[in-house]
Amino acid sequence: MNCRWLLVPLVGISITCFAATAFAQSEQTWNVDVASGVTATTGDISNRLTKGWNLDLGAGYEFNRTLELEGHFAINGLGVSNQVLQTLQVPDGNASLMSLTVGPKVHFPIARRVRGYVVGGVGWYRRNVEFTQPTVGLVDIIDPWWGYLGSAIVPTNQVIGSVSRNAWGVNGGGGVSVELGRSGAEFFAEVRYHYAHINPTTTAIVPVTFGVKFAGRQR
Repeated sequence: MNCRWLLVPLVGISITCFAATAFAQSEQTWNVDVASGVTATTGDISNRLTKGWNLDLGAGYEFNRTLELEGHFAINGLGVSNQVLQTLQVPDGNASLMSLTVGPKVHFPIARRVRGYVVGGVGWYRRNVEFTQPTVGLVDIIDPWWGYLGSAIVPTNQVIGSVSRNAWGVNGGGGVSVELGRSGAEFFAEVRYHYAHINPTTTAIVPVTFGVKFAGRQR
């Protein structure tokens, strides 16, 4: 799949967004949000990496009730498939995909206090994969009152190999937000598709997130 074709809907979203500002009332809002959920892998990468979790931190600026520009930092924790572990003859492994993206969001009303939205973005992606084996480690035991008590051997994981790659990528998706009374906060549920051509295997994931957005309105 060629990454440039994913830019077409993003350009369309951007044009729609900025056209909407010419007709909307001026009501600006700074906001921050935090969200978490589950992440599924899709495409070629799903044969190598398995589903996991995600954590997303975002900040945005609503020009009006329709248009918003937002930035996000996200990390997705993923597993390594048994097929890969058996092929490489390693006991265990884990992976992560970090991203720093920016893009427009277009809101539309659904019901009182409920809005839907579509969103897109572009940015930087970093995929890291580690292979590990179980081992033991020596740790010092220190009590705040008694001080140093001695050492103990505890189970841990030893990294026996890792690889990291960076690439530019794109994303798009949508969600629903619900106002939480008159607090200025919103609960939201969102699904996005992320695509980054990180050599040698394209990485495509679908995070499903649930979070809360906090806003401070300017008139």
